Amino acid sequence: MALIEIPGRYSATAETISLGQSDNTGTRFIEILFKTSEPESEFISCRRYLTDKTVENLAKELNEAFGFNGNLGTLEEQLRGKTVSIVCEEEDDDQGNPRMRVKWINSPRKAPKPIENEEAFRTEMSGKFQAALKGATPPAPPPAPPADKEEDDVPF
Repeated sequence: MALIEIPGRYSATAETISLGQSDNTGTRFIEILFKTSEPESEFISCRRYLTDKTVENLAKELNEAFGFNGNLGTLEEQLRGKTVSIVCEEEDDDQGNPRMRVKWINSPRKAPKPIENEEAFRTEMSGKFQAALKGATPPAPPPAPPADKEEDDVPF
């Protein structure tokens, strides 16, 4: 199983969902194993700890991303198989070793809304771009290619 190694935004599907408890602190958590689909399948496990301080934000995050209704009795059914957008970042673990973690779970990215009256918009913005570039120094032309050597110059 390949793990996500590069920070960034991924489209990912919730594969397995479970409740657990930390061996060290006893803090309970929801654990979600995500599987990406592009460019190849990669996995990352995400823990969201359940405390009085985190429950409100966690409930909102899961609701916005998955449509979770707050019922932990049906948590797996509500999350499993749904595709969301996750943001992964690198952080140091307790021993100072780098590891990837899921920083954000968001609703899937939507296609952009088409621009109303696109042709008029293009014309208007073209004028603004051209006005912004007036007086700007044009880029230097590319260097000329070297002159062809005559066949007599061949060293062999």
